Amino acid sequence: MPNYIEISYEDDNQSYHLDSDIIELANRYAGIVSDRLREGDKRTIEFLFPHLVNVSWFTTDVRSYMPDVVLEKLS
Repeated sequence: MPNYIEISYEDDNQSYHLDSDIIELANRYAGIVSDRLREGDKRTIEFLFPHLVNVSWFTTDVRSYMPDVVLEKLS
């Protein structure tokens, strides 16, 4: 069963380049993009991962290297 995670960040400083960095990081852990949303300055990306351990590695790297990115939902 795939594991789902939703992440978001405020794009108030034209930081949309984070999308590609986040997606590249997710790809490193076998994550695929399931949806992308934008509401005002908030950007949201949803990912599916094959195993919980992949999510764990991904979220650890996001927290370590991308402090502006918020982990919204994990299931």
